[in-house]
Amino acid sequence: MDQRLRGEITDLAQEHLAEMGGWIKQNSEGIYGSKPWKVQGERLVDTPKENGKVKFSEEKNTMKDNEHDGTSKVIFPEVRFTSKDGAVYAYVCSVTDKDVVIKALALENGDKIKSITRLNTTDKVKWKQTKTGLTIKMPVYTATEIPITGFKIELK
Repeated sequence: MDQRLRGEITDLAQEHLAEMGGWIKQNSEGIYGSKPWKVQGERLVDTPKENGKVKFSEEKNTMKDNEHDGTSKVIFPEVRFTSKDGAVYAYVCSVTDKDVVIKALALENGDKIKSITRLNTTDKVKWKQTKTGLTIKMPVYTATEIPITGFKIELK
């Protein structure tokens, strides 16, 4: 979080905090009181590798200070899971494709899905579960939205 020398939070940082607070409120059902699911998360793309090792750019890994943002700019689409009251909550992060395939929720893993809802909306979710994965049609994000969508997945 960006702070001025006197400890004040900048206007831009305050806006970002308000956006994050709104996102947490919208997705709170699967956050508060939840527990880890049997799978913590799943990367939705392969990690770039070179000669069998994870490929990193030296520029992206150099040390930074409070004036020079050292936050990684490499973003990998992923899904993170929680569970509560018999439901699985999937938070799909940074996906730009129209559809996402979640292998952890494949029929071959033993979990049959009864229904899927998008948290804090009444929008109908289009989905299909197969033996190789769960395909979900993703919403389109605006430029100002946090690109993480929460889904409540009820199992049979």
